[in-house]
Order: sequence, then structure tokens, then C-alpha cells
Amino acid sequence: MDGLPANPVIYPTLENEVLGCEDPKIYAVDGRYVLFYNAIWRTPSGDVGCDIMSAVSDDLENWEKLGLAVPYDVSQNWAKGAVVPRDAAGNAVRIRGEYLMFLSEGCGGRPMVGHSDDLITWRFAEQPYLDLTPLRGSLHEVACAVVDDGNLVLDFFYGDENGDFSAAQALYSPDEPFQQLALNRGGSLAWGGLQKLDGDWAFAQGWDAPASSREMYFYRSNQKAPS
Repeated sequence: MDGLPANPVIYPTLENEVLGCEDPKIYAVDGRYVLFYNAIWRTPSGDVGCDIMSAVSDDLENWEKLGLAVPYDVSQNWAKGAVVPRDAAGNAVRIRGEYLMFLSEGCGGRPMVGHSDDLITWRFAEQPYLDLTPLRGSLHEVACAVVDDGNLVLDFFYGDENGDFSAAQALYSPDEPFQQLALNRGGSLAWGGLQKLDGDWAFAQGWDAPASSREMYFYRSNQKAPS
């Protein structure tokens, strides 16, 4: 990949990207692709800010930046998440007729959910959607969301009762996407999203590579019955 002329596909070009572009999330929709990523910058007060930006592409190589996806009155200079429910093939899924975006870090500590008709223009509202009381934990960030077999699952990163980094999943019905039905300890923390390959859930992961390593790991559920 290092030798491809289109790599990296997104890199700092704007004033609010001077400290980097990171955490890409790609969603297929209507034959195109929409990318959300974090832009890192220094606020006038000297603090580090994190914006959620968007870009579109027809080929996954050439991207047109669209700018800020989450306005500052929502983010308050820091927002992470941009998690849109996807199906097993990576397509963005409408929930009750619209696209949803779960924001889970920043926004002044408020649980915020975005609503969109086209995945480009968003309106946001405060909306609690995750109760970690049974886990005695606190949310850090939702990693991804999957719609499959009539279920909506949020895969998320949280601090457990001892403050240790942990993974878990929450179950919902797509008809009631904010009414939590169950919690399960353990998850993928697949910030790039989960996808089915040959019947197995799979994802690529690089954040858990050894220090000073650029290795990428590929995980799959291997649900096939032994022969």
C-alpha cells in the first residue's frame, strides 16, 4: 500500500487538520462512499480540538472533502464517534427511514445522535442510548454499529469498574434504536467496522499492534462448523 499514489487518501490540507487526520470510517451508500474522519487542531485557547469531518468518493481513492460534519455548537470543539449503522456488506442502513450517527465522546459530555436523509447533511439532538450501569462502567467511545438478522448491535470501548480499558456490546431493535435490550461483556473494538466475509464476521485492526510496529491484524469469527 505504501507505493500507491493515492495513499494516504486523506491527509491534512485544512486549518483544523494541522495536527493530523485520523480514525476514518467509511460507509457505502447509493453507489458512492462517505468517509468520516477526525481532524485534530489547536483551539484559540491552546487546547487540542477534535472535529468530525466528511468526504465523498466514487472509487475509494479520490476523495472530495466536504468539511465539518458536526457543528461546533454540538461538538464544543471535541467530538468523536461518527458511528453509522451498517449492514454485513458495509452499506449504511436507514433506521426508521433515516440514517443515524452515534456520537460518544465529547459534545460537552452529552450523548448526541445525528439524523440525516442523505448521510451528508446532519441535524443533531441530545439522546441517551447506552446505559452501562449493569457493567458498572463508563463509556469512552462507540466503535461501530451493525444491523443483521433484525438486530442492531453497538460495539463499544469503555472503562470497567476498575477503570481498565474494556470492550462490550449492546443490543437493540432497529425499530427502537435507543432502547437498550441487553449488554454483553466483550467486543471487537473494530473502529473501521465489522463486515461478513464467506459467512464470518471479520475486521482489520492496527491499534493493537506492538509498540513501534506498523503491523495490521485481520480477525474473523470462524463460525463455520468443523467438518
